[in-house]
Amino acid sequence: MKLKTAKNLLLLSCLIMAILMVICSVTKVLWLGYLGIAFVFAGAFIWILFGRCPSCGRFLGKVDNKYCPHCGERIEWQQKKDPSPTGEGSFNILVETIGIEPTTF
Repeated sequence: MKLKTAKNLLLLSCLIMAILMVICSVTKVLWLGYLGIAFVFAGAFIWILFGRCPSCGRFLGKVDNKYCPHCGERIEWQQKKDPSPTGEGSFNILVETIGIEPTTF
């Protein structure tokens, strides 16, 4: 699992827990509160398993770290897009799709 996905699942589980706790307190349906607590535990479990530094593999701890607290490596939360295989952009992708080679003069 990617690091950003694990972070988003943790935050989503906290949001679901908050919503369920509000609904539980308004409706007095006790099992909704327990379900909210279960969501938080599931999110924390996912973060403990997958919230690790891509460089050293150690647990990151806080969700918003910009650098690993253990090795100091920068944490890339946003995935960088891979450049095109030929390096020339959309023209070469179009040429490869059509299947013709451009001629040089």
